[in-house]
Amino acid sequence: MFGFKKRAQKGKITTILGENSHFTGKLTLDGEGMVRIDGRFEGEIKANGDLIIGKSGDVKANVVGGYVIIGGKVEGNVTTHKHLELQSGGQLIGDIRTPSLGVGEGVTFKGNCNVEHGLLISHEGKAGEREETKKIRFPKIG
Repeated sequence: MFGFKKRAQKGKITTILGENSHFTGKLTLDGEGMVRIDGRFEGEIKANGDLIIGKSGDVKANVVGGYVIIGGKVEGNVTTHKHLELQSGGQLIGDIRTPSLGVGEGVTFKGNCNVEHGLLISHEGKAGEREETKKIRFPKIG
């Protein structure tokens, strides 16, 4: 969907949590690699690179990443640097902060959503503005 699937297929997956695995803790990926979660994860995820939560993935964590694909279930807030894709059948219970969002049919989402094209998210999940972002003021009507 929206071209990220092709990008994910070309990228190098550097970390995998398999379908029958369970991990509790903090996952930090400082490099530009890709993380794939097909098992259960509880804790916190911070990745400069990309994150894929497969259809069997069950994540209870706040997530920060570059490109993020959710095909499974996530309970927690999701913040992306570049793009968030909620695939068909994916579930997200938590708030979204992203500069770009793609949503497939049959997605379950419960939370608040903030999509700002000029939003710049740091690795720590803090929001700021890109230098080239311009604020537009609309005149009041009436």
